[in-house]
Amino acid sequence: MPGGKAPPEPWVREYYAKFAPERAASFNIKNLGNPVLFGAIVPEVFCPNLVRVGTVLDGGKYVCNPRLIPENCSIYSLGIDNEISFDKAIQEFNNFTCKIYGYDKATTNNVTLSEYEKINGKIEKLELASKTNASANEYFLGDLVQRNNDTFVEILKMDVEGQEHDSLVPFLQKYDVCQVLVEIHGTAESHVSLLRSIAK
Repeated sequence: MPGGKAPPEPWVREYYAKFAPERAASFNIKNLGNPVLFGAIVPEVFCPNLVRVGTVLDGGKYVCNPRLIPENCSIYSLGIDNEISFDKAIQEFNNFTCKIYGYDKATTNNVTLSEYEKINGKIEKLELASKTNASANEYFLGDLVQRNNDTFVEILKMDVEGQEHDSLVPFLQKYDVCQVLVEIHGTAESHVSLLRSIAK
């Protein structure tokens, strides 16, 4: 087993399964709030070495066993806002051999651009969309991945202020990603809708 840890014991799966109908029903509650949503969600994948990478504040993300990230991989970091603690830290796990592509609709300052180059990365100003409209500087993530000659994404980190609702699922329908780290914006109902779409 990667990471030298055993999977969860069978009773753990059985215990979660016992409450599955109640959890499923809670997603249909009218005016579902975040406390109910977060109480109903359970892990779907067991990760014995789950760690937070980057700042403990907004910008850091939980990653499953970052020590197993292969060298020379491709990492996509969407939504930079001049906060690159995750990007720097994740690159340390692969000795800065992975290429990291940063995209943000806001202008990135020169200090951040310079720091990003030092970690084998490149930041581009653009807006994510469900399909590309180059004249409006809007791009489908799949077109960016293709432009970078990638066929597989090791890590996709997203904090794009709501654009995940339009752009994430069309991308996942066409490309394989090892780990998706997404901050979902909007109401609890919109969270459930996106999670259901991803699960299909």
